[in-house]
Amino acid sequence: MIPTEDTALQQAFAPVLAYAEAEARDLKHIYIGTEHLLLGMLREESSVASEVLRTHFKIGYAQVRSALLFICGEGTDTHTPIPLTPRSRLLLRLAAEEATRLNHQQVAASHIFLAICQHQEGIAAGILESLGVTNLRNAYTLALEAMTRNDEPLALPDMTKALLDVESLNLWKTREGCWLAEIKTADQDRTLFRQPTLADLLTQLYHATCEQKGEQP
Repeated sequence: MIPTEDTALQQAFAPVLAYAEAEARDLKHIYIGTEHLLLGMLREESSVASEVLRTHFKIGYAQVRSALLFICGEGTDTHTPIPLTPRSRLLLRLAAEEATRLNHQQVAASHIFLAICQHQEGIAAGILESLGVTNLRNAYTLALEAMTRNDEPLALPDMTKALLDVESLNLWKTREGCWLAEIKTADQDRTLFRQPTLADLLTQLYHATCEQKGEQP
């Protein structure tokens, strides 16, 4: 079960928080903000979030740390212990909600990244945008795909895409056994759908496209 209380959440995210506190201390900051959580997340180089930023946006730890210094500067003192800001505590709760929504049994660094991209608030989101991640929803989609897919997308006939009236349609069976679909419309909007069975997913896609076109399914 994913914890919901602040203390339990901090224990669940302990590896990232340890890195984040080390970053704040090194920068002589007296708080742990969302920007420090972002740096701590990137210290876990094997995380999905690190992979997505590195592969799709050519962003790594060094660039984020430089941007943080430019925006926040270096402090003059540190406290022991260094507290989380209210926004950082909120971000951890939002990350836990992402894990719950995805039916994941444990929280991880990448859920923090999903929360940053989904809610688009705080210095962490500002740093990513300043480094070229101008569409945080797209980054969210890329990270979610990387976290859930098992293999390459299943190939679908063009007839299926035509029936749903979409430019592209990708399907994955997730590691948890659910089905995930991504559709992209002519105006390049990307939408993700998730259902426990392939039949349920295709039904949801059909109803969604009918609703978009103002038609009855």
